[in-house]
Amino acid sequence: IKIRKTANGILIKRASKAILLDPNGSKALDHPLNAILLSHSHSDHVRGINSVYKRGVPVCMSHETFRILTMLGYRFHSEDLVLLKPGDTIDLNGIKVTAYNAGHILGSLMFEIDFGHIKVGYTGDFNFEDSLILRKADIMDVDILLIDATYGHPAFSFPPREILYKVIREKLREIVDLGFIPSLHGYALGKCQELTRLAHDFIGGIISVDSNVAVYNRIFEEETRLGLGNYTIGSVGDILVRDFKQYRRNLPPLIKKLIFTGWAITSRYKTLGFPLSSHSSFTKIIDYILRVYPNHVITMYNYDTFLASFIQREIGLKATPLSDASIDIDHHNVILRKSHKSS
Repeated sequence: IKIRKTANGILIKRASKAILLDPNGSKALDHPLNAILLSHSHSDHVRGINSVYKRGVPVCMSHETFRILTMLGYRFHSEDLVLLKPGDTIDLNGIKVTAYNAGHILGSLMFEIDFGHIKVGYTGDFNFEDSLILRKADIMDVDILLIDATYGHPAFSFPPREILYKVIREKLREIVDLGFIPSLHGYALGKCQELTRLAHDFIGGIISVDSNVAVYNRIFEEETRLGLGNYTIGSVGDILVRDFKQYRRNLPPLIKKLIFTGWAITSRYKTLGFPLSSHSSFTKIIDYILRVYPNHVITMYNYDTFLASFIQREIGLKATPLSDASIDIDHHNVILRKSHKSS
């Protein structure tokens, strides 16, 4: 098995078979693909599709991801579409791919890629914690685990969501009692659906969302049949829910801005914020690894080097950061280690 970080995404190869995960670059590929797997529809995981997708290459994603990408202008040939829901398995030229719920945003999936002698699990962005609107990520049973390390450092050990929700509710009520209008800022796709529901449950009244948020709210409600509350589109309301990009804009003095992101735990923002994230915190990443207990962990994104070192030192599992660019794994050694672990 060869796992490489490329200019286009994560490439997994075994013999003549190749699968590309979440294409995010613009460089043309110099070799054929057996499939492209899309974990979810955030731009940093799909923006390279047009550079790598060719007619005849299967593209696997959820129905919800396909709906959002179609709305955003991406196009695929119908015969290449493989739309999966959690629990579905598809055979792609001898490679079995099973989809799992990732808990990150609407339609987000994790993938188990079964090459016959070895199973590779890819989390993409995932959240191993239930929220108001989504259930937590499923646990995969794999030999090699590629795991999201966006918050793979102890500094990002967030409080449990039930505690965060209580703190947020009290702060919102305090702001309203002081005569201010709370303006909640998060990513339009993902966080703002949770914030809309949170605003409805905690404050009520007139919830005003911007048009970008409203589009994703409606898709979420139609696909999940879960209501997010009574909201309207506009600039006036008892509580506002806004795209994260708008938090830098100057607002009237009576509007109190709050941001919701895991990065709020750092000093990069001067606005009142809460580490309410759609990614797993450090403690939840470690919890997930212990539940899966693979033979080899490959860490991806931001803190991949630190997390890999931590896993090897504190858990005793083989771990490698994907930033090493190219990783070769002998499947015979993986099987021997798994047999020893099982015994």
